[in-house]
Amino acid sequence: MKLQKDGSITAVSSGLLTGKPAKIQHIKPRDGWKEATVSVTDAVKDPITSDVTVGPGGTTYALSGGLAQFLGGKPNDGFTLTPVKTD
Repeated sequence: MKLQKDGSITAVSSGLLTGKPAKIQHIKPRDGWKEATVSVTDAVKDPITSDVTVGPGGTTYALSGGLAQFLGGKPNDGFTLTPVKTD
């Protein structure tokens, strides 16, 4: 997850069980985190995207470690960072 300057959070919702693209979500709290508004701001082709991280200049990237290839018995030689929109 990535904490935004306004106190909201950017998170990723994996598509592991559905095989659909992972969704980047913006969670904006209300009433002291008793409630929140959740909106989808972007999607990442790899369904098993596991995290978001801060990039240069305040950009945000989704991190995928290639778990789908690993589970499919294929070699995995690293991870992928994909730039994503957060709002």
